[in-house]
Amino acid sequence: QMVDTPGLLDRPRTARNTIELQAIAALEHIGSLVLFLMDESEACGTSLDEQMHLLEDVQAMLPGTDLMVVTSKADLLNPLPDMWDKVATAESEWREDGSEGTPDLPLLLDPKGRVTMSATEFIGMDAMRMEIIRRIKDARQIDPMALPEGWYRRDQE
Repeated sequence: QMVDTPGLLDRPRTARNTIELQAIAALEHIGSLVLFLMDESEACGTSLDEQMHLLEDVQAMLPGTDLMVVTSKADLLNPLPDMWDKVATAESEWREDGSEGTPDLPLLLDPKGRVTMSATEFIGMDAMRMEIIRRIKDARQIDPMALPEGWYRRDQE
């Protein structure tokens, strides 16, 4: 299950509106992985300091939850991330090939080691999706097709 919360602003809980409080409530009941998008270009209108403070708040709310910090709008970064061309080529070749499954595409990382992508250039998106799938699979505690203990299938008696 995926939950897309509305954006949260860097302010105390008492100053948050109903939509923000609902987003916080959703976060408190979240599953195995949370994506936190950062905009280092600050084109979103929120300073990097405010985004970092909000990230710290979210981390404090979700101890023990896998938190993937994603730098968005990588196309606006100067310079572009190191593996920009390599990731763009690998993703393009994978899409053209039409292969299924979860290929081991190289992740586009920023200098801080955060997953990075550009939605407008569509670079880093496929690799990020594959990383999300891997993390969710790794976090899965049970096999969804397994029967409860003590149950059996007639065809396997």
